[in-house]
Amino acid sequence: MNETEGPVPITRRLASRPLTWLAAAVVAAVLLLAWACRPGSSGPDAADLPAPRTLPADPVPAGPVVTRLPARCGVSPATIEALVPGARVENDGDFGECRWHAPGSGASLKVVLTAFLDPAVGITAPPEQATLGRPPRPPAAPNTATSYGQVRAVPAAVAVTHLTDGLYSDIAPEVVTGLGDEAVGQYDRSQGVVRIRVRAGDVVASLDHHWGASPGGRRDPAGPRRDTLRAAADVARSLGAPPRGTPAFGPAETGRPLLNLPADVCALVPKAVLDKVIGDRGSPLRGRGHVAPTAVKGARNGECSWRTGRRALDVTVQAVPDVGAFGGVRTAGREYLKLHLNARGEEPLGTGGEKYFAALPGPGDQAFAAYVQGGAPGRVVFRHRNLLVEAVYTAGDPGEPLTRRQTVNGAYAVAVEIARRLPR
Repeated sequence: MNETEGPVPITRRLASRPLTWLAAAVVAAVLLLAWACRPGSSGPDAADLPAPRTLPADPVPAGPVVTRLPARCGVSPATIEALVPGARVENDGDFGECRWHAPGSGASLKVVLTAFLDPAVGITAPPEQATLGRPPRPPAAPNTATSYGQVRAVPAAVAVTHLTDGLYSDIAPEVVTGLGDEAVGQYDRSQGVVRIRVRAGDVVASLDHHWGASPGGRRDPAGPRRDTLRAAADVARSLGAPPRGTPAFGPAETGRPLLNLPADVCALVPKAVLDKVIGDRGSPLRGRGHVAPTAVKGARNGECSWRTGRRALDVTVQAVPDVGAFGGVRTAGREYLKLHLNARGEEPLGTGGEKYFAALPGPGDQAFAAYVQGGAPGRVVFRHRNLLVEAVYTAGDPGEPLTRRQTVNGAYAVAVEIARRLPR
């Protein structure tokens, strides 16, 4: 039966009764509207939107997760002797801090392990930043990836944010390759120090190596860098992240020019898809209804929203610039990683609530789809080079929620169309 076959006989039956033609017309219109909006018909409840294609395994690692401190902060005795000959121990690893100092030469090595802990680890309350063994500091700020629900900041995502803590602002940091999940470093000739920050799962290790006096007050920077990388490799290995190849200070990032923010975010969603997910969509609301995926300094954001009494669609696009040691593409990848980790770690507010999370092969270079019943509606987040895109699809009326299938499939259909319209 098509959409015109159902209501016509009903209208005819009503017209044969002793009702006014006006009343019959009103009733027929109401029934016609109900028929058109039934599940499986055309309109915002359409069932013909494809489900996302998913990856068989999530490419984003879940660990390592540290549950106890390594001895000597993970630095081997041979490495200590090589970097700080004749060292005296000033801090032996209590409270996650180690320090060795050679009074004669002035050489020293300081290592601090900062863990971002989860209740499953059993060390402290979630999710708090604490140097292992010390009283916890105030809770880390919650993730603000979405304006909906209770999205918690998981430990590894918070660790990503704090990778560059303690680096000097007047010295350009450099990417370090082959260490942990990611690492950066600085060579400070004026202070005679090499600094390396390496993240392994939910832990950030901070290493500061003062190389002390050298003949003529000068030293080839290759030596101090190599020595500090050796210590950093020891630490990363002790945290469950063995080095990949030979760790090194990497070259500056190069590649294709960064993409600009699209001039009109609303134009990225075609009418055909809007008809399916929104129906009577009205005029789009530019720059309203949602928040940017991340808070990267200098990023440019574009937002567009569509609202009806029954459905709501929010689209956000962010163009990420070069930041510090990281180019725009790598910075966007790090921000995407935080969103991915937080979405994967989110749980329903109550028992028995449905949760859905899947890593996707597309759209874009990296993507995921997520939904949490009673928390966050269906959304798809993807990265295309240095652009971060988020599509969120939900019910306009909280009293008539969408199913997980409806909300995720709707967000995915929108995200796929946006990706097709972005510049290569």
